[in-house]
Order: sequence, then C-alpha cells, then structure tokens
Amino acid sequence: MKKTALVMALLLAVSATAFAQDEIDKALAFAQIAAGPVTGTELLNSVLNITNRGTTTYTGSLNFFTMSGNTPVPWDPSVNGNTVSGGQWPISLPAGNTQTLTITTQSLATGFGTITPTGSSATDLTSFVEGNLTYYFLTGQTATDSVGVEPSIETYLTTIPFNNFSNIALALANTNAETATVNLTLYSDSNQVLGNATLSLVQNAHVAQYLTEIFPTVQGSPAGRLDLECDTSIRGVALTQVGASQYSSLPLQPSVRTYSWTVNFGGQVYTGLLSGRLFGSLGDIVTVQMTPTQESPRYIAGTFGTGSLTTVDYNLANNEVQFWSLTSYSTGASTINGTVQIWKISPFAYLGSGTITLTATN
Repeated sequence: MKKTALVMALLLAVSATAFAQDEIDKALAFAQIAAGPVTGTELLNSVLNITNRGTTTYTGSLNFFTMSGNTPVPWDPSVNGNTVSGGQWPISLPAGNTQTLTITTQSLATGFGTITPTGSSATDLTSFVEGNLTYYFLTGQTATDSVGVEPSIETYLTTIPFNNFSNIALALANTNAETATVNLTLYSDSNQVLGNATLSLVQNAHVAQYLTEIFPTVQGSPAGRLDLECDTSIRGVALTQVGASQYSSLPLQPSVRTYSWTVNFGGQVYTGLLSGRLFGSLGDIVTVQMTPTQESPRYIAGTFGTGSLTTVDYNLANNEVQFWSLTSYSTGASTINGTVQIWKISPFAYLGSGTITLTATN
C-alpha cells in the first residue's frame, strides 16, 4: 500500500506540473483561404467567424500569404469590403464579442491565413481567440453551397481515407521558419502503394492541388488513403468535390503512432511501448498518450512538449522507486531521441543522466 500511495502521489504531482506548463493556444491558422469569381455567374467568398470568450480584449493580426510563382508573398485581399495592406489586418476583439470577417477578391485567388496575438494578448491568460472558416459559393446574392472547416492544426503525420481519388483536393501551408519536406504516399484500399510524391515548402509557402495533379500517373478513381509525413510540423486541409462546386471538408488530424522505446542509464536498459499523436502548437511539439506494458518502467505521465514526460518504476528486488524525467529531445515523424535525468525515491537522490530513443513501429 505504501508503494502504491507513493507512486500515485508522485504521478499526481507530475500531472499538476504538466498542466501548469501548458499554454493556452492564442493563435489560429487556416491552410486554405480562397475567394473570387469561379465562373461567369458564380462567386466564392471565405468567411471567418472568430470569438473571444476571455475577460479582456484580444488584440492580434490576421496575416495573409499567397504564392508568386514559387515564392511566398504577403497577400492583400479585401476584408469586409476594405483592402488589406501589407498582408495584415488588425484585430481587436472585446471580451465576449464575436466578429465576422468576409474575405473577397476581384479575381479568383488562393492563399492561407494566420491569426497571431499582439501586445499583452500574446502572454496573458484573460483573452484568446477561437473560430472557424466557411467557404460560400454564391450566384448573385444567393448562397448555393457552403463548406465549413476547422482551424488547421500542426501535424507531423496524418492520414486521409477516401472513396474516390479523383475528387480529393489538398491544401498545405508551412508556418515554421524551417523548410518543410512533405512526403506523400498514396495507398489503395487494400494497402497497395499507388504512388509517392515529395513537396518542399519554405516558410509561409502554400500549395493547393488535387491529388490527380500530385499523382498524375494514377489511373481511374480508386478508393484508398493518403499518408502525409513531414520532418517539421505542417498545417493542412483537404476537400472532397462532387459536381462543379459541391465540396465537403476533410480536416487533417494527427495520426496515432506506436513507438518502441528504450531508456539507457549506466548500462541498465528500460524498454516498453507507448502510443500517441505528433503535433505542434506553441512549442508543445509532442504530446503522448501512454500505454504502459508489463516491462519497466510501469507508470508514465506528462508530455514531451513541456519537457515534463516522467516515468515511475518500482523495483521489487530492492523495494526502491525510481523515476526519470525528460530534459531534452529532437523529434521527427518516425524517431525521437532525447536525454533523461534519473532519480530515486526513499531516500530521494539524483542518480545521473541517460538517453531515450523512440522508434515508430507503424
């Protein structure tokens, strides 16, 4: 009972620390914003609805980017009938208020947008922004179709299952300083590889293509899935099209991966399995939902992104409780490497440092 109580108390302390280190997400991104005349009679608008459920005014900037050839540049569409300047539209959203931002252009254009906080809104906990985007197809003043999409979250790995290859459109945006190398693998519904492609996106680059353009050699309209894996986090959205202007959204959600992991401390090796999703948000790069096994360590809690990942192991042979905590790491979609500090309880003492290696098995 004493061992169980000690382990539970330590895990509760770890969980509280991890929670305290979490940050409220104060930014939004939408990987595809499109507007302008689609045909002679049909018009496309993008409408952002944002709200602040905090207690003080949220101040920020809506930033627009598009591509000029292969180069990302600021984009100046119109917002609520006013032309954007320098790719930035200021936002001031009082506590409890909701705003509608209608994005239009004179000719058909695509790009992406981010909302980032400014001033005190970048750090305080009393204001934040939440929202969604809707594409509206209009004939005259009448809406003929609409598609709602969630904010595009950062991910290293995502999968898009579909029933008709030729109907799928994909938009990606890179909001990181590093160039993103995106590897795309197309599978049939029986898990046969139909094609491979690689996209390279520099900071603020954007691409929007149908899968038929990315994989031009694939014949017909097979069912299957698209796996997307990136060496840095990427934002995206997918759409499935039926008819000339009927779409539905396919948000890109981080896929679950299982990792075999090894902690090596002074020649003593700890092994096990864990599963989780790779995503990025304000430096909270990897959050992992642990699946403990019968191997040591037995108890795991925390997240990689906050540096609070910790395991607790009870050694029955010497009645000693040990734990290790992550101190640094480098990550990719398939391999995570880091260092850990090893401690023991009763009596409490620092034992030294070790290494951790996680290798994806799927």
